[in-house]
Amino acid sequence: MTPDVVVDIGNTRLKWGRCLGGAVTELASLAGDRPDEWDAQLAKWELGAPLNWAVASVQPEWQQQFTRWAESRGDRVAAIAHAHVPVPTDVTERERVGIDRLLNALAALVRVPAGWPLIVIGVGTAVTVDYVDPAGVFRGGAILPGPWMMAHALHEFTAKLPLVEPQPFDPDRPIGRNTREAIELGIQSAVFGAADTLVWNMSQLSDLKPVLFVTGGGADLLRGVGFTADLEGAVYDPLLTLDGVRLAAESVT
Repeated sequence: MTPDVVVDIGNTRLKWGRCLGGAVTELASLAGDRPDEWDAQLAKWELGAPLNWAVASVQPEWQQQFTRWAESRGDRVAAIAHAHVPVPTDVTERERVGIDRLLNALAALVRVPAGWPLIVIGVGTAVTVDYVDPAGVFRGGAILPGPWMMAHALHEFTAKLPLVEPQPFDPDRPIGRNTREAIELGIQSAVFGAADTLVWNMSQLSDLKPVLFVTGGGADLLRGVGFTADLEGAVYDPLLTLDGVRLAAESVT
């Protein structure tokens, strides 16, 4: 199907991507359980009914609520499952891999020449770092807590630490001079340090230099940082997952 809007339902937000001319052209980040927000976004985009939606989700309850809302409008909703993502894998449990990780791989693969290895970092509720080998096979990766999860954990499981808003990595700030700065620096260093180590290790899996993609709601937190691995290039694109939903939907008749 050719979707009018693609949806990525995550653990904290719904992301919509408006599709025009075979591309995702606009992004909206919405609450997962607020149909009034969804109605308002449709009005903002001046979209009526019926619409074709393609939806990928890691949050089943929100997916069910969204589907009921869309179908009540007379819209068509296509749920994108693992079987719809045309990316070969070499993992032990394909169906348990977060579908967003496979969609990221799909969208990245169409943007580079065949035969190049890829590394994809997704920065959201969790941080994922995944490897696609030169044959285009998704080989798996690593998962760690995302920056906002770290910030909330430090606040909720301590008596006095404040809740901070994660900030972009700043290599020129070696120390935090107060508690808030110290938390910001700790989160930045944890995310970048883990990502940098994983990218370096994955870059050693092939003689070819990998192309790095960074996506997710927190992609800008890593924009412009210098990874130590020798890379063919780096692409920062918050629309990568949504473009993967579009591509998967277009492969489904």
